[in-house]
This record gives sequence, C-alpha cells and structure tokens, in this order.
Amino acid sequence: MNDWTIAKVIEIKKWKNNLFSLILNASIYPFVAGQFSRISYLTQDGKKIQKAYSYVNAPKDRHLEF
Repeated sequence: MNDWTIAKVIEIKKWKNNLFSLILNASIYPFVAGQFSRISYLTQDGKKIQKAYSYVNAPKDRHLEF
C-alpha cells in the first residue's frame, strides 16, 4: 500500500441534494486517465474509513475533482 497524501478541500460543488463533487488540492500530479484514489476520513473513535473514487478532472488539471 502507498503512503497517504494530505489534501486540502478547495471546494464542494453541490449538484443536487445527494450529489456533489469534491475539489481537492494535493501533490498528486499528473495522474493517469482511469486511475482512482482512496479518500479517507477519521471517525470520532479515531478509526480511518476509506473509499475509492475515480478522478473527474483531466490529468493536467491542478486541482483534483472526485
């Protein structure tokens, strides 16, 4: 498994009630089209929850969109 990369949330685009895009700034550049990343967060008990998401943006874009 690769090491985790810290990312900063730049924007959350709300498309509909249950549909949104997450725009992140992270040191993942460039990525390969078709590639995905695992995004995780910590729960209150300190447990790491993760899920795989595909990139929506083009590989040359500076910010990452999921």
